[in-house]
Amino acid sequence: MPGSVDVLERSLRSLRGKPVVVNYWATWCIPCRAEMPRIVAASRRYASSVHFLGVDVEDDAKAAESFAR
Repeated sequence: MPGSVDVLERSLRSLRGKPVVVNYWATWCIPCRAEMPRIVAASRRYASSVHFLGVDVEDDAKAAESFAR
């Protein structure tokens, strides 16, 4: 979900009391790129019980959207 710190805070507030994994990532971050397939697999496996929220850092919107797809 594209947005700002306010959007992130609202998202976290709406999930209060529920398990949430927050992952900060960037397309230029080699470890982030390497871990992403495992995070995607975990989000699919635990979708019914855990919420996964990705926060892109220092990317332009086009690069982030392309990578997220």
